[in-house]
Amino acid sequence: MSSAPLLIDLASHPERSAEYEALVGAHFPAGHPPSRPLPPREEFPLLLASNEASQRLALLEGDRLVATTAYRLFEFPGQLRVAALGLVVTHPDFRGRGHAAKLLAEGESRARAQGAALAALWSDLLNFYTKQGYLVGGTELQWTLDAEGYSLLRARLRAEVPATTSYRVRPLANFDEIAALGEGLGPRRESRHYDAFIALADTELFVAEDASGRAKAWAFRGKGRDLRDTLHEIRGATSAVAPLLAHFAKTGEALRVQVPAASPLREELTHWLGAPERGPLAFFKVLSTAKLLDWVARERLLGASLRLRALEGEGFEMGDDRRTIFRSTDPGHLIQLLMGPWRPDELEGLPPEIGQALSQAPLPLPLYFWGLDSV
Repeated sequence: MSSAPLLIDLASHPERSAEYEALVGAHFPAGHPPSRPLPPREEFPLLLASNEASQRLALLEGDRLVATTAYRLFEFPGQLRVAALGLVVTHPDFRGRGHAAKLLAEGESRARAQGAALAALWSDLLNFYTKQGYLVGGTELQWTLDAEGYSLLRARLRAEVPATTSYRVRPLANFDEIAALGEGLGPRRESRHYDAFIALADTELFVAEDASGRAKAWAFRGKGRDLRDTLHEIRGATSAVAPLLAHFAKTGEALRVQVPAASPLREELTHWLGAPERGPLAFFKVLSTAKLLDWVARERLLGASLRLRALEGEGFEMGDDRRTIFRSTDPGHLIQLLMGPWRPDELEGLPPEIGQALSQAPLPLPLYFWGLDSV
């Protein structure tokens, strides 16, 4: 009779680090292969190059390391701590035994003990993660620029003749140039993070400058294996989107274009590229309702009149100073309210007055994770 798998972390077993990274490198879900060998530590620096070895978890069957996961704690303004989980990998010969679920549960437990209110991850494995208690709290949209996609784009560019000729699109060597070129494009993350991004194999940063040389928009092409053929992290003025797209239309290089569903550039991209498809999903799991709702209250994210209060045991209630609008023990409702979608016609199973009440609230929550798409 075989013994139960042994759960370890790399702080206690540093001798397993090379084996851990080898498993990730061999079996992490990959898109196009990189143009050069890409060590996992280089592709996933947030999780593998940090000093937090206790946050890298694995399962052993006998003396063989067969499954991994890892997490990293993010601190948001207002004292909100969120655990981003990733590197959920099981060797193909050992799948179907519940290893990934066991490691996720351990990561969540440790993160909760360290003060995390939420767990978060990106994936397209809807069935698996919903079974683990995760709920969809956002999605990426994507467009395919293949021969047909470029044909549509070029036709629209010719028909509308946007002022693309007044822009210059060029690659940048480092992110600091963005700050020097123009205002209003302040990065959400630190320049050093973007520079590490650019250093990855098959990764480039492009900027669209106006006639005066000021940066008006920028985008990354590629990032390691999972996003090698993708134009993403697109930021800037809507007027500069067409010049960026026109630049790639000249090359005809097969690409995906990917932005969050809540991106302010969504309508502009849809205008030029047509209807998008759904891309990867953002999953969230509430680890502490009380901590999460304390943060919402401190940051006044529901406006001046609405209140969310944790109930004893499980659940929450929502209301104003005069009444309780809604009470629930379903964490899915809380994710729906805080993460979106939250338009009145999209709030499934919630009373219609909630949509009306939320119409004045600054939601969905402003959570942006550096590197979440790569964990």
